[in-house]
Amino acid sequence: MSKYKARYDKDGKAYEWQDGTLVWVRPDLRAPDDAAGHSAAIFGDNTRFVSPIDGTVVEGRAAMREHCRRHDVIPNQELQGLKPRTFGGGVTVSKQESEVRKRIMHQVLDQRHHNKLN
Repeated sequence: MSKYKARYDKDGKAYEWQDGTLVWVRPDLRAPDDAAGHSAAIFGDNTRFVSPIDGTVVEGRAAMREHCRRHDVIPNQELQGLKPRTFGGGVTVSKQESEVRKRIMHQVLDQRHHNKLN
């Protein structure tokens, strides 16, 4: 069964998707084709959101660039397609070894807590 999705605006149906592919755009929303077969690309502005870093409202591309520059961060959209980082070099630990490590950690924490009380 194919998946169908449509988006409507104040003037009626604007877009149709079939199985995740855009299959129809209302004529008044299409960009005109030029002679070489290319058309202009029009990107909407970024949606407004509240920054989890400083709590400010970030609205628009320019504000997003400024927010990223100010906090030295990268928008997560730019990270798409990168291979996820693995920690520990992909080393697997047996269940027995994991239990030994947990027991040692608990002993260390108990000892630290005991030393704090004295």
